[in-house]
Amino acid sequence: MTSANQWSRRADPTVGEEAFPRPPRRRSFQAPLIELLRPFGYWPQPLSLEQAFELLRWMVATGASKPEYTSQLRWGRAGVTELLSSSSGLSYDRVEPITSIEDLRRRFHMAILARPQSRGQELWR
Repeated sequence: MTSANQWSRRADPTVGEEAFPRPPRRRSFQAPLIELLRPFGYWPQPLSLEQAFELLRWMVATGASKPEYTSQLRWGRAGVTELLSSSSGLSYDRVEPITSIEDLRRRFHMAILARPQSRGQELWR
């Protein structure tokens, strides 16, 4: 189907909802912190990799939800975004991309165990 036909189908109000399925709803789950901190093995077992990424997404969303989680320091900004970027850098505008499963695991270690650089990071935890 060409893009023009796709556009006309989407613009046509007579086409039913069944023609365009909705994305799946997110389901809630609980995850014990110890499962995110295990040093090795089949990480993130017993969680799935999708659940680990969803937890990271949730951490980023909660960190961005309140301005008091970000503190302005002498050399830059320190908040949840900087903590989840897994480095000691300041003033990140977004969370750095995940490069491997090991990198994802290290992000959880940094978010939960690393020494906070600001009061905002302490409040978020």
